[in-house]
Formats: sequence, C-alpha cells, structure tokens
Amino acid sequence: MSGLPKLTADGRRRALLRVAAFAVAQGAAAALAAVAVRAVFAALHGALTPPLWALAALPLAGFAMAGARVAERAAAEGLGYDYAAAVRRRLLAHLSRQSARSVARRSTGALSIRFVGDLSAVRNWVARGVTRLIAAAIVAPLALLALGLFDARLALAAAAPMALGAVAMLLMARGLAPVQRNLRALRARLAAEMTERAPMAPELRLIGRMAQETASLEKRARALREAAVAHARAAAAVRAVADAVWGLSAASLVGVTLLVGAPAADLAMALALSALTLQPLRDIAAIADRRQAWRVARDRLNAVLREPGMFQKAPSDAPFARRGPLTLRFEAAQGPGVALADACAAPGAKIALTGPMGGGKSALIALAAGLEAPTAGAVTLDGVAPLALSALKRARAIAYVGPRAPILRGSLRRALTLGVSPRPTENAVRAAADRFGLSAALARLGGLDGRVEEAGRNLSTGERQGLLLARASLGRPRLMLLDAPLAGLDAGGRKAALALIAGTSATVLAAGLDTRAAARMDRVWRMEAGTLSDDGPPAQRGGAAAA
Repeated sequence: MSGLPKLTADGRRRALLRVAAFAVAQGAAAALAAVAVRAVFAALHGALTPPLWALAALPLAGFAMAGARVAERAAAEGLGYDYAAAVRRRLLAHLSRQSARSVARRSTGALSIRFVGDLSAVRNWVARGVTRLIAAAIVAPLALLALGLFDARLALAAAAPMALGAVAMLLMARGLAPVQRNLRALRARLAAEMTERAPMAPELRLIGRMAQETASLEKRARALREAAVAHARAAAAVRAVADAVWGLSAASLVGVTLLVGAPAADLAMALALSALTLQPLRDIAAIADRRQAWRVARDRLNAVLREPGMFQKAPSDAPFARRGPLTLRFEAAQGPGVALADACAAPGAKIALTGPMGGGKSALIALAAGLEAPTAGAVTLDGVAPLALSALKRARAIAYVGPRAPILRGSLRRALTLGVSPRPTENAVRAAADRFGLSAALARLGGLDGRVEEAGRNLSTGERQGLLLARASLGRPRLMLLDAPLAGLDAGGRKAALALIAGTSATVLAAGLDTRAAARMDRVWRMEAGTLSDDGPPAQRGGAAAA
C-alpha cells in the first residue's frame, strides 16, 4: 500500500463533473436572476411596467438555483461517502497485511479514531470541501462575468473586495491547522480511554476505581471542550470575513455607481449578484476549515498506510495440494518472540507445545499461522510459506484456535462458520455446536439465528472456546494450530476437544495442554526463552510433559 486512493479513480471523476455541471447551472441561474432584476428596476425607474419575461424569470431562476444546489449537494455527499469507503477498504486491507502483533499494539480507541474520526474528516473534505470549492470557483466568476457584460467598472468594484476577502480568509485559515491538530489529538485520547474503560465499567466499580477513572475522563473532556471552543472561535472569525466582505462590496458598488453615474438598474443588478456570491464566500471559510481537518487526518492515515506489511506483493499461486495433512517445518526460523525454531511436524502428527509462560509458544503458533512473518529462516507448509498462500487456500488449510481468533457480532450460525469453506450444512453446524457444549447457548440465544455480541461477550468463557473448537471441526483443516485449547472448558468440553485432536487427520500443534493431555500426543516440543527443542515422544519423558 502507498497512501490514500486517488479522488478521481473508480468512477469518481464523473461525480466531480456532475458537481461542476450543477455549479454551472447555479451560476447561469444567478446571472439570469440578476439580469431580470436589472430589467425590472430599469422599467420602474422609467415609470414603465416591468417586462413579463423579467417577472417570470425571477421565480424560475430562484427555483433553478435551488434545484441545482440541492442536486450539487446530493452528488457531493455521495462522492464523499464513496471516497471514504475507498479509504476504509484500503485501510482495512492494509491492516490485514500487518502482523498480528503490530495491529495488537494499536489501541481500540486509536483504531476507532482512524475508522470514524479521520474518515469523517476525509468525507467532509470531499463532500463539503473539494466539491464546494469547485462550486465557488464556478458560481462567483460567472456572476461577476454577467455583471461585467453590462458594466465592467461595477464588476471590478465588486470583485476587488471579494478577492481581498478570499485571500484574507485563506491566510487566517492557516492558523486553524494547529488548532485542528490539537483538537484531534485530544479527541483521539479521550476516545481511546473511553473505549478502554466502557466495556469494563462493572469490573471497575467492583474494584472501587469508578471515581478515579471518571475524574480522569472528565479532565480529558474539559481539555477537549476548551480545544473545541478555541476551534469554533477561530473558524467563526474566518467565516465572519465573508459577511464583512459583502458589506465592503456593497459600499464599493454604491460608491462607483455615484462616481461614474451608472444607472440605478445596474446598481440593483450588481447588488443582487453580490448577494448571490455571499454563499460561495462563506463556503470558502468552511472549505478552509475542512481542509485543515483533512490535512491532519490525511497525514495520520498515510502514516498507517505507508507502514510496511508482512508481504508487499499478492500471494503467489504456488503449487499446493488440496487434501491431506500438512508437513509443518521450521527451518532456523526467527521472528517476534521466537529466537530460534528448527523442527518438523510430519503429516498428521499431533504435537504438544510446552514450556514456561512467556517462553514463546503463542509466538511460534503465530508464525505457523502466518499471523507473523519470520525475520530469518523459514516457516513452510508442505514447502510453501503461509504468507505465499492465497487467502482461500490458507483459510481451507489452517484452523486457528486462540485468543486472537475472531468472533464477530452477528448470528450464532455466522460465528460458528466464520471463514469455514466450503460452507457446512445446517445439520452439521448444529451437531458441532451440541458436540462442543453450546446446547445451552443455542437455547438461550434462540437457536442458530440468535445474536452473538462483539467478541462473544454474551457467551461464557467456556462457550467462546467451544465455539472456536466447533468452527475448527467444521472446517476440516489440514493443520490445526491450537493455543490453550482447553482453557475455560468443563469436563464435557475438554473431552470433546481431546476427541477432536485425536480424531482429526490434520497435523496438530497444540500449546498449553496439561500433563495428561500432552501425554496423549505423538511428540512434545518445548519452547523456552524463545528457543524450540524437540523432546521426542511423551514416553521418553516418563509419559508426561510440563505445559
């Protein structure tokens, strides 16, 4: 990935052209209205009846301007959402190419501010910044051109204050950059802290920390309020220039009219056109504010998108058998949390991965799964690196059960079959749920259509683990990577998990098994201080292994 997508790509150029066309329509309608005003005033000044065409043109021009503006704003809003969606897709795709450890280092609040706050700034800049800049750049010159066709002196008298005002607003808007940057930083910090604490509010109350944590959040909120007020004041000052400019423009027009003796009808037309350009001038102030917010968001998003991923090219279509257990090989592999791993699991072997807490067991499983990339050596599945496999091949080959296995909000059916291909039948899904202790959850939630909350928060610890094991069994994988698969399970769940390990034809690497479970495996690998050693069959260690 190399930064944000182009605004004009994927059909968005046509949307920009539509915005420009609607702006031209607004400018033409404004010019028609001004000419009609001139004709009416000229007739009244001569004690004549205003021409019928002018009387009809005034409401028609008003309706035309209103319709064109509505169409322009609607097209602009759609364009803004389309571009924000393109940025969102690129950001999510880029994060999927990052290592699990790299993504885990980002707080939930920080990710939220990227996907919500920064993308809102992107959308506002496109929908209400770029597009309104286009409209202002078309409407104002067209209005002045219409005036110039009748009296160039009046056009110059109106244009000079407007140009000076636009320059003044742009210069003043430069001071919004540090204000926007400070506001965003405070908003992100408060969002991160609130996102961290909100899900744990009952537990914080349990340990008597609610008063302290609330006070900390209130302090952040006060700082955010002060920054928001400072931003509102600075932005309002920029917008106020537009109103002052219109007053100067009107005074300039009256003065030039008196000086050169221009007809009153021309002055009326000039004042009408000047009033119609007030909105584009006000838009310039808002555009400048949104541009500063966009620049801050753009820099943060580009910083994320330019971080190197685990692989920069699309996975190759390397030869890879579709059936049968895999050979898992670590060849002098090193990586995050792994100092050295050199071992091979034969096809269908059941490996117990043991060692002390923090010894590197989870890190080794992450390397095997392709959640991390080796920094030296190699990790291969049947001779192919996990990261060289396409997403579909990797999903069909590997089942991962561990603390980072996803459970997304949705139906229980969706949670059980997430990433499973080919899709299992309804009966198979229900049977797997029953087998892994989810019968009570089925009854409580209302069957497979029942709703599972984010990260399975409405499931017990054992039910979440049973769900992941059931999912692994439904996928019929060729390699099972199990990180603490017995954690939280009752006797029935433990029995089902051990039966899954024993009954699958897949190669199995299971970390965190207890002594009895490890003794039933084919071999024992040990991770200590990030170094892997093959201790051989459990029988060589007296029939036991330290988990």
